[in-house]
Order: sequence, then structure tokens, then C-alpha cells
Amino acid sequence: MNSEIPGSAPLTERLKPWQRMLVTIAACATTTLIATPLLGYLDLANIVMLFLLTVLLVAVTLGRSSAVLASILGVLLFDIFFVPPRFSLAVENIQYLVTFAVMLVTALITAHLAAGLRQRAQESQSREKRTQALYQFARELAGTLTTGQVVEISQSFIRTQLNARSAVLMPHPEGQDLTVVSASESPLLLLAGP
Repeated sequence: MNSEIPGSAPLTERLKPWQRMLVTIAACATTTLIATPLLGYLDLANIVMLFLLTVLLVAVTLGRSSAVLASILGVLLFDIFFVPPRFSLAVENIQYLVTFAVMLVTALITAHLAAGLRQRAQESQSREKRTQALYQFARELAGTLTTGQVVEISQSFIRTQLNARSAVLMPHPEGQDLTVVSASESPLLLLAGP
């Protein structure tokens, strides 16, 4: 019932934190390398958009913490490589401080929204898988004829979906006591019949 494709985990789960950091640094460095030859052709405002695009892509693929790193790196790289005087953190025109602040705030908000959207999409996929598993479980139960089949299908569902062992209890035909109909090793979850 639980059929996940191997290697289909999101990039944030496949990469270690230090690997995500390296990918983020590489993405910001690549943006700087792409934008540098465009400096004579594009206004600085358009170059800022390239860095914001990088932050958005990092947020969608690598998550919130990487996007925050990309935001900060984007502002620093933009200041060092594009704002006069180039190759320093000094700023001649005070207006660029406003540009940096707006760029950083916009990048952080974008990162937060993109990461939140990504998380909601993952939650939606998880809910869809659970719903599909429950539908399949109900369909299998609808075709049962014996108590043994119900027990087997129920235990299989609990084992695969909840990763738990179970025992099914049914009322004893002669009294009020419950009888174990079937139990997996060391039952953790008890199911009681009518």
C-alpha cells in the first residue's frame, strides 16, 4: 500500500545541511558570474532582480534556511561586485543602503513565502497518500467474506501505514470476555471487534 519511489525525497531531505549551504553559495556565485558581464548593459535594479530570482529558486528547492543564506549573500555580492566603488563594502551613494535594505527584506519575505508554499505542497502530498491508502483499505475490506480476511487486511494496513504491530480482539462467544483472534509479535495497537 505504501508505494514510494526510491530517491523521490525532496532535495532538502537528500542533502545534508552543509551540502545545501555549498549549493546555495554556488548558486549565488553563479548569479554573480552571469550578472558581471551584463553590468554595462543592465541597470543595477535589473541585476538586483537576478539575485532575487536566485533567492526564490533556492527557497523553492533547498528550503528556508538556505534561502536566508542566499538573501544575505546576494546583498553582499551585489554590494561588492556591482555597487560603486566596486570590490569593496563601501557605498558612495546613500541611496544604495535603501536598495540593500529593500533587497534583503524582499528576499527574506520571498524566501519565507516560497518555503511555506513548498511545505504546504509536501503536506498536501502526504495527506493525498494517506487518503489513497485509506481508500484502498476500505476497498479491500469491502471484498472480505470472513473474519480472518478482515483481521489479515487490518493488520497489513496497520503494519504498512502506521509501522506498528497489532492484535485484534473479538468478544468470546460464551461471555463478555475478549479473545485475541490474531496478534503480531508483541502487539502495540489493539483493535477490538463489536
